[in-house]
Amino acid sequence: LTDKSLESRVTERLLEGGVMPGNAGFQYLRDAICRYIRNDCQPCCIGKSIYDEIAPEGISSSGMIGRRIRDTIKKIWENSTEDYRRSYFGTSAVTMNRRPKPKEFIATFAYRISRDL
Repeated sequence: LTDKSLESRVTERLLEGGVMPGNAGFQYLRDAICRYIRNDCQPCCIGKSIYDEIAPEGISSSGMIGRRIRDTIKKIWENSTEDYRRSYFGTSAVTMNRRPKPKEFIATFAYRISRDL
């Protein structure tokens, strides 16, 4: 699997969630998911370290990256269909209407995409 095809697959799946690439955190979230898959990470490595890797040098802080990713996840959760949320996060998250935290979202989303590959 090439980096380009992985990125395309993640982009496609995020778009299904109802958030557009122009959203400030879209690219950061996509990059975090792709890095997670490529590096075969564990949920514990998501956070400041992966956000530092994503941050354009001297342009953004890891805190800003984290905020933008949280905002994007919130928009996906609000804009996506129940079927979309259920397919990635299961019935309990949808039933309880509990939006996943960034670590949960990235790890679960990456797992589902990896499984499909």
